[in-house]
Amino acid sequence: DLRLSAGLMRRRIADRMPPRQDQLPAEIPLVARQSFMETLAQFLDDARAKHARSVVIQGDPGIGKSRLLSEFLSFASLQGTLFHRVTCRSTDAHRPLAILLELIPLLRGMRGAIGSSPETLAFFDALTQHRLKSKHFKSPSRRIEAAHSHLDEALLDILLAVTEESPLVIAIEDGQWMDIAAATGLQRLVSKLEKERLLVFFTARP
Repeated sequence: DLRLSAGLMRRRIADRMPPRQDQLPAEIPLVARQSFMETLAQFLDDARAKHARSVVIQGDPGIGKSRLLSEFLSFASLQGTLFHRVTCRSTDAHRPLAILLELIPLLRGMRGAIGSSPETLAFFDALTQHRLKSKHFKSPSRRIEAAHSHLDEALLDILLAVTEESPLVIAIEDGQWMDIAAATGLQRLVSKLEKERLLVFFTARP
């Protein structure tokens, strides 16, 4: 019996029809952002020349931060630069290291990450699987201090490895939702970056 139900036939026909013009998403031109793009392009050139850079784009909701970032990442991709884009959520403010726990697996999957030390990879495995142990420090404050120190060293190690292979842009959106531990960790990391082919990009509301 080759008969089809009317609903199934309608769906099959609709799947094969091109969308109507009024159903296509409108692509709004990016205007009055040339100076921003030129500055970001210069930062990218610096990063590709082994002068690490970081930049923060701050502004009210809806002002165009994400659109500017999207255009810049498209431009960076055309220049042969790899990128990872992660977004903070409002719930992340109460989840220690939330954005880093999302970023670490992306870095681990990059070509060049295998050049990290075995200690770095083991630390990331323990961190992302919530199996961190510190037998040498009985005090909770010393355990936290030791974990932060290991995290700083591990992040720097893996970034050195992956940027040796290719330039990289790390884009973190909605940074206002970042938890204190992740924010201070990234602050320490950025202060240590010098000759890596890396650009760290943040967007945030005031």
